[in-house]
Amino acid sequence: MAKKTTDKKPRNEFIEFYVDDFKGKLEFTYNFVEDSLEIRNQIIDNAKVETSYNKISGKVKRTNSTPLKNIELPFDCDKAIFKNFDVLVAIDTNTKLISDNLVSVTSSYFVNKPISECNKTGKYPFIPFASHLFININNSINAEKLGWHTIISNYVQNKFPRNYRIGIVVDCDLGAHDSINSYKDPYFEQFKLPENIQLIYASSDTKNDSIANQMINFSDKLANNIMQSDDLNRLLKADYLIDKTKHCEKYFPITSLKPS
Repeated sequence: MAKKTTDKKPRNEFIEFYVDDFKGKLEFTYNFVEDSLEIRNQIIDNAKVETSYNKISGKVKRTNSTPLKNIELPFDCDKAIFKNFDVLVAIDTNTKLISDNLVSVTSSYFVNKPISECNKTGKYPFIPFASHLFININNSINAEKLGWHTIISNYVQNKFPRNYRIGIVVDCDLGAHDSINSYKDPYFEQFKLPENIQLIYASSDTKNDSIANQMINFSDKLANNIMQSDDLNRLLKADYLIDKTKHCEKYFPITSLKPS
């Protein structure tokens, strides 16, 4: 959920990666024009570019973490997105207690043009993609991750070609992203990401840091607007909700839009 902030602290951008079976020395070239590194003589793994700032407490606040697959490693998260992904989808879930029911709304946004094309024009058409309502999600289940799985399995995999490199923008569980993005661990229950999909971390309360931060902020606001709407109250009282499933007591697909 987004928090109001007047944050204008200086940002730090850094690249992190691991070297598989390191031998000898590490050779790299810095490209001044592109503001990027190129690793020449080693095989790297779990490469990512991150944006952060120092909080008043002294702790580091990460606002963005974007995985890198290209051998060119840019120090800018937006540049990393343009080089490594064709499509972005941002997914966020808000949860609230309403009439003794724990109500969760997952909402998502996508960019309805190839990211590379948007980069050339500087215009990013953010479009609502799909939203789901969940009632009383099981205590053992992370509502955010259930939201990821619902949007990915029901919409993303069915709407976009499998050769598209898809970035899923989320705002939680950053510590698990490396193992999820390397397809070693599942992102939800036993489900691993398809090999054309990776997670991008973006904080929803720092919307000006990157295109990914803007999108997760939009998704958060959409979920919050749905949560506060009169339509939701009418839906909760109606008979449209689908009865108990494996993960929750009831659920309902609020909207779904096909990319064009």
